[in-house]
Amino acid sequence: MFSTLYVVGYLALSLPAIAAGVISTRFGLHRTADGYATVLILLAVPAIALMFRQRRHHKP
Repeated sequence: MFSTLYVVGYLALSLPAIAAGVISTRFGLHRTADGYATVLILLAVPAIALMFRQRRHHKP
């Protein structure tokens, strides 16, 4: 059961790196890094907003 966590963690870290490597051969490293950063920001902003929203509703 615990090995499943290792597999999920490995895939979560390796698949974006493999995808970036494949994409960089077509679009170049600079554009790939810009796209990667954009995706991270687009994922982080709603996550942070939801975190603050939950904190505001659960204050003691």
